[in-house]
Amino acid sequence: MTRPPATEVVPCNLCGAGDYEVVARTDREGHALQTVLCGRCGLVWTNPRPSAGDIDRYYQTVYRSDYAGASTPARRKILRGMLGARDRLDALRPLLRPGAALLDVGCGAGELVYLAPREGVAAAGLGPGTEY
Repeated sequence: MTRPPATEVVPCNLCGAGDYEVVARTDREGHALQTVLCGRCGLVWTNPRPSAGDIDRYYQTVYRSDYAGASTPARRKILRGMLGARDRLDALRPLLRPGAALLDVGCGAGELVYLAPREGVAAAGLGPGTEY
């Protein structure tokens, strides 16, 4: 599967306005992706965008390969992720009580989920892809 086509034109998710200014026609890698700026509130979003079903299929199957160039994380990515997870745990420590549970939404390779039990915190991760 390639990147899904942008087929749904949508109003501003913040204020509902339909007037916008196009600020870009490609993503950072030069792929077609139109980014717009709301004329009323200033929100920036992709418009048109792929359908929810197309986005779900993309993230479940090929996102990691497309975005990171590999379907499994490189050791360098895991190490960087572990350092970031340690920082997040340090920031969360004042909020975590004995027996606390943590849900990491968008967990990537699962570094935070891996480290949390070492701090006495039950953890689970949620991510759209099956690759990581």
